[in-house]
Amino acid sequence: MAQNEAGPILPVSNDELPSIIKSQIHASLAMMREAIEECPDEVWLGGTHPNAFWQIAYHTLFTAHVYLHPTLKEFRPWAGHQADVQQPDALRTPVDADGSLPLLPALYTRTQVLELWSVCEQMVDEAIDSFDLESEECGFSWY
Repeated sequence: MAQNEAGPILPVSNDELPSIIKSQIHASLAMMREAIEECPDEVWLGGTHPNAFWQIAYHTLFTAHVYLHPTLKEFRPWAGHQADVQQPDALRTPVDADGSLPLLPALYTRTQVLELWSVCEQMVDEAIDSFDLESEECGFSWY
């Protein structure tokens, strides 16, 4: 069982964790796909939120894609990723006012975002099986 100094922290064995984690990620991705497919066009393209739905969906999947790699150094963006912008994850956040790059990527279509969804969905099982879930290091310096 997973433990800390106080004892077991989860009522499952370490052997059960990968299948539980995979199940939860697949379920989350399924909900994400449904939200992408069902999102009305006017919300996909804009709305009242500072970030359009496409930006939030892309950011969520971009981040999932990053974390499905063992380390940031090993991360390889999917073929449709637009990297030559200040905010490659597509969310409006503080920017470099002197930057020569555009702020955001061009609009990702629903089809493109679903392509990234498919890349993530296909990576889940192999990625989780390859992670050392008992390691104190996760492969990302900010954690």
